[in-house]
Amino acid sequence: MHFNWYIGAAVTIIAAQSLALVVLLFQRKRRLATERALREVMQFDRKQSEFLAREVSRRLITAQEDERKRIAHDLHDDLNQRLAMLCVELELLRQKVTTESAYTHVDEIDHRVKELASDVHRISYELHPAKLDQLGLTTAARTLCRNLSQQTGVKILFTHNDIRRNIEPTLALSLYRVLQESLQNAIRHSGAPEVRADLTASGGEIRLVITDSGCGFNPLYATRGGGLGFISMRERMRQVGGSFILDSAPGSGTKVEACAPMILESPAEN
Repeated sequence: MHFNWYIGAAVTIIAAQSLALVVLLFQRKRRLATERALREVMQFDRKQSEFLAREVSRRLITAQEDERKRIAHDLHDDLNQRLAMLCVELELLRQKVTTESAYTHVDEIDHRVKELASDVHRISYELHPAKLDQLGLTTAARTLCRNLSQQTGVKILFTHNDIRRNIEPTLALSLYRVLQESLQNAIRHSGAPEVRADLTASGGEIRLVITDSGCGFNPLYATRGGGLGFISMRERMRQVGGSFILDSAPGSGTKVEACAPMILESPAEN
């Protein structure tokens, strides 16, 4: 009798333990399934977020370039022409004045108007470099380096090898903007008397490297502090399937490297 009681109790305990084990295994399986589902959802959401962020970034850059092009066109074709007509009118006025003081005054105004026209032309070119579309990346980059050097007094050494002219426009513009932003940053902040820009193509890739031996900086602080220029450069290169590397440290100068697959326009687009 007592033996049967012990057997019954043991069976009950074993059954309870087995049931508890089954419940625990079921809960563990359900927890693992839930965690797996959450990871998949989070990964999906992250991918969706990354896709949306990339798409928004692409549209913002495209809209920015379209706006730059429109403003550059207005400056060049409207304001510059009006300034040119003003110079013509000043020249006619100069021929009519009779006193030396009036002649000198008109001459000074004419000089200022011509300086203004030159500044408008420069701003228009910085907004949208016509040479990039007409003569290709190498010529546009060389012109940019020469102009910035003349304007600032900072020596800019530009080198290149045999770069094809028919580079796909988005790639050419992305590299040009990286060069433009990097040179302006170096001129404003590095304190270096000389900056070097090298544009090379080999092995199906095109590479742009800008270096200076200036004061340098901490890239992490620069991007956290609102360094939108670096973010924009990185995003531009990502959109053309390339890479962007920023290497700098306080007291060690700065190196910017942008690399992307060489993409050429098809004959139908030329």
